[in-house]
Amino acid sequence: MVTLKVILFGDNVPKDRADKAMEAAKGCDAFLVLGSSLMTMSAFRLLRAAHEAGVATAIVNVGVTRADDIVPLKINARLG
Repeated sequence: MVTLKVILFGDNVPKDRADKAMEAAKGCDAFLVLGSSLMTMSAFRLLRAAHEAGVATAIVNVGVTRADDIVPLKINARLG
């Protein structure tokens, strides 16, 4: 059985899930952002932590993102 947890925009992510996501971001080989401006601090924080941990980071998004100045690769393109 799979349990789906939904966090609505503006809601807080439970601390245990946020901690797991942060550890995964810091420990992964690469962190790819697809179709997000990263304007929410929770999303930006994950990318920033990965970048600071030396993880390869990149973004594919149309328009400006909050992390444009820290990622080495930004592709300004639509998904799909």
